[in-house]
Amino acid sequence: EVEEEEEEEVEEEVENKNDDEEEKNLAAKKKTMRSLPSLASGVSESYLELPDDEARDAALYSLLATTRGRALVFVNAVSAARRLVGLLKALRLPARALHAGMQQRARLKSLDAFKKGDGKEKEEGAEEEEGEEEEVSETFSTTKTTILVATDVAARGLDIPDVAAVINYSFPLTTEDYVHRIGRTGRAGKTGKAHTFFSGATDRGRAGELVNVL
Repeated sequence: EVEEEEEEEVEEEVENKNDDEEEKNLAAKKKTMRSLPSLASGVSESYLELPDDEARDAALYSLLATTRGRALVFVNAVSAARRLVGLLKALRLPARALHAGMQQRARLKSLDAFKKGDGKEKEEGAEEEEGEEEEVSETFSTTKTTILVATDVAARGLDIPDVAAVINYSFPLTTEDYVHRIGRTGRAGKTGKAHTFFSGATDRGRAGELVNVL
């Protein structure tokens, strides 16, 4: 009987210890959720599982083709921002870049043009002839889409009004980054769309944290 009582006491101690750990984990999770800004109720979120850059490029073009207004595309690296802007320009789409590799003057110029809805960008020091306009595809001329491809330097502290869509071309590195990114749309009582590209091969490890918070 003494042995049985001792075994029961040990089992109870183990159960209590597990309960305490679960409570601590739950408290930590709630603390994380409280520390993140709330998402705007007008934001519609979608997720697309895409295996490689080729698939992401095709999906990006498709989404931009159906977006009217400002579209903010997020990537995780300066090299990715440069590649995408080059690709979109090659497709005659009105895209600008905003990343940490740019000088402050160039960043402000891109941001100002994005706010004004001007997707055109000329080379540094080039003169714009009177009446000369950069060609864009007929689709984008009709929908009046303006595109800004940015790293997370643009995600916080910048006032960018009336962003119709946020596209996470690169899966965000943290849940906080995700929340701040999509917080650029659906502001001031307006609606917006947030699309996140996901690759099971490279992003699965970070997806769990995002799913737990959402």
